[in-house]
Amino acid sequence: MAFPVGVLACLVVRRLLLCNAAGALNPAYEPGFLMLVRDHINLMGVNPLRGVRDADGTPAFVDLSDLYDAGCGDFLLGKAQAEGWPLVEGVLVAVSGPSYETGAELRFLRLIGGDAVSMSLVPEALYARHLGMRVNGVSVITNIWDLRRPRPVSHEEVLRTASSAVPALRDIIRSWLEYEASP
Repeated sequence: MAFPVGVLACLVVRRLLLCNAAGALNPAYEPGFLMLVRDHINLMGVNPLRGVRDADGTPAFVDLSDLYDAGCGDFLLGKAQAEGWPLVEGVLVAVSGPSYETGAELRFLRLIGGDAVSMSLVPEALYARHLGMRVNGVSVITNIWDLRRPRPVSHEEVLRTASSAVPALRDIIRSWLEYEASP
């Protein structure tokens, strides 16, 4: 997961917008919403920085207190409100997958503060931060978990919902580029 981010860093890319699909844990979210990742909880059991050393040979202990660029995030939320885009903000929980979660796992993830759950984005964000990049993340909410109405998750449904969110995601990406191009 980290290799493409490393290639971008070698090409002197200093800012990165990561996008993924995620399942909603927050009952206020609906399929098709976009979630600005404000923070994350890494439950993947792996970290791309394990074994990585800084130039002086010390382990890569990276400060993640402000991993996701708050200024750009605020800008995107403001644009979304002005334009009527379905953008919310929240905490992304990263799990290893490749299976969808059990009901007990979903209840736990919500209890610990997760708004959405996915199997990607977090390793790339960690490595990008280590390489000095500014990072933002946007998750397309493709399915919802509702304890009152549990139902199976279909991968086809996830793909269909992600596809329907493309126009709004395109607007978010354009706005991110607009923010990044501003002085």
